[in-house]
Amino acid sequence: MYTHFDEVAVKLMLGAESGDSIRRIAQKIDEPYETVRQKVKDLEEKDILKIENGVHVIAPEIVKSIYQLAIAGSKYFPLSIEDVYVLPHFADHFFAFTRIDAAYIWTRGGYQVARSPDDYAIFIRVDSCIEYWINFFADFGISAYEKRRPVEDIEGDIQVVIEKGELSDIEWIEGKPVIPLEETVGYMQENSVHFQPALDMIDEMYQDADKKISYTSGGT
Repeated sequence: MYTHFDEVAVKLMLGAESGDSIRRIAQKIDEPYETVRQKVKDLEEKDILKIENGVHVIAPEIVKSIYQLAIAGSKYFPLSIEDVYVLPHFADHFFAFTRIDAAYIWTRGGYQVARSPDDYAIFIRVDSCIEYWINFFADFGISAYEKRRPVEDIEGDIQVVIEKGELSDIEWIEGKPVIPLEETVGYMQENSVHFQPALDMIDEMYQDADKKISYTSGGT
């Protein structure tokens, strides 16, 4: 049975929430839609998943085993930046991307503040115990803190910066949970020296009158 658990299957099983569509799962785990669809079909035939108003895992004991194997594997095969973006979806608590990463998501990948692969911070917001998240990332060999730290003070090149806040109004953009657009724009306006090109993109992309917000650096 475990021959069916390649990397895609592992991420699928750990990242899927009950009722997720195949497309949302594919976007969450950053894998092609057709690859995920075929894997879901395979696991459904093995009575590990079922498709009924979305995808549902019906073998939680397998998920637990896979989770432990994933933790063990990370000790020998350090996670890439792309892996760490997927990782929070494996947790039992909700989160949303914020700050720099929110700007990247809302511009649909059109604008990315330069970050060195040798000193890369990922920004998330949580509404649960920060200690849980610090320990969660530590299980996979990733440093996580409430404030960004100099790279020489951490192990590895990647760190996750965690802020605690409200998640009731998060939005999903291409499979990624993110803080609201208005809040993201406010953050970019406060740091317009870095985000003016992104603000210009936002101004063009979201001209929906219902938003009732000016996306330029002039403020709301």
